[in-house]
Amino acid sequence: AGHPLDVVKTRLQSGNGTRVGATAADCFRKLFVKEGVKGFYRGILPPIVSNAPVSACVFSSYGWALRLIHGNERQHEASLREVTAAGFASGVVSSVIVSPTELVKVRLQTHSHGGGPAQAMASGSGLGKAGLGVVGETYQCVRQIVKEGGLRNLFRGFNQTLIRESLSYACYFGSYEATLRAVTREGEDPTTLGILLAGSVSGMVVWGPVYPIDVVKTRIQACKSSTPDGTWRCFQKILTNEGVGGLFRGFSTTMVRAVPVNAITFLVFEQVQKSLPK
Repeated sequence: AGHPLDVVKTRLQSGNGTRVGATAADCFRKLFVKEGVKGFYRGILPPIVSNAPVSACVFSSYGWALRLIHGNERQHEASLREVTAAGFASGVVSSVIVSPTELVKVRLQTHSHGGGPAQAMASGSGLGKAGLGVVGETYQCVRQIVKEGGLRNLFRGFNQTLIRESLSYACYFGSYEATLRAVTREGEDPTTLGILLAGSVSGMVVWGPVYPIDVVKTRIQACKSSTPDGTWRCFQKILTNEGVGGLFRGFSTTMVRAVPVNAITFLVFEQVQKSLPK
């Protein structure tokens, strides 16, 4: 349900303002006019395939880190520093899975812009041909990425992903637990409303510190010939050409998606924790 917003966010982050639209509303309109409803679901297979294992990896590694740091997985008993550190560790582990799947997703979501290397990749690999279907397009995309630089090329943008994931999950779990404790009376179990509120807050807090690095990651993974591979060089190029606003392209779209998704995620997480044996 949230994938159309992710497509719009990725296209805005890619930097082709005149082609994709300067605002989220403009991007929505241009995408629909040029590609129809199908355009909003480009690159949907990688997240469908990876979301379950990534979530399992994040929460299991978070529990493992919490056991290592605190002695058990009862996060409501751990200090906020311990919760934040465990979140950081879970982000480091998840980066290994997230990096290649997001690379493929970004390529698929941006290849129809036209005129850039991503488009050349698309036409050269057959991604632009009709009738390939979701699986066929994804396979051709992976094949082209490997052809460009071997299996190692599947981890293009890994350093940026590692920074984003580790910092974001530190903020994610830390802000969730801090908010939940603030709205829960001492000695009482968290309420459903409290969990939803804390999840919503974490969804908003998590993107603020890491959004610029996410924009840099998208630019690098979209494989523009004019985009430097280094994080700092790419960061400087965006600042020089687009100003600070360039580092927050698509931010509002991300916020709209992040609040409900993370509220529900933590509600499910808490329910699963309650059902597990102590």
